[in-house]
Amino acid sequence: MTLELRELNGGDLEQLLTIFAKLDIIDELTAIFEHPENLSLEGADVEKTGISVFAKLAKKAITNIKPIKKELDELLASLSGLTVEEINKVRLLDYLNGVKAIFADGRITDFFGSMRS
Repeated sequence: MTLELRELNGGDLEQLLTIFAKLDIIDELTAIFEHPENLSLEGADVEKTGISVFAKLAKKAITNIKPIKKELDELLASLSGLTVEEINKVRLLDYLNGVKAIFADGRITDFFGSMRS
């Protein structure tokens, strides 16, 4: 079953911050956006940079899934309209694609980008 996820919204912020805190990446992410001069931000490179940053974030989430599994399950359930029990029964590939989709959502970029203003 392919997970159909709604877009992230303000109600998801607490779960996202809990996940980021458990992964110990909040400082790392805010530093990226506080010092944009360290990034290539010309034209199409902006999108590539954002994709690269959040691909790394998704990889970190997937490779360190044990401490954040409960929060990821709850977030995926909320975003998909399924229960946590149903989320735990989806195919592994669909689960991992769901995790990647969360971190690829442009609203995460917008959130951390707004922290520098």
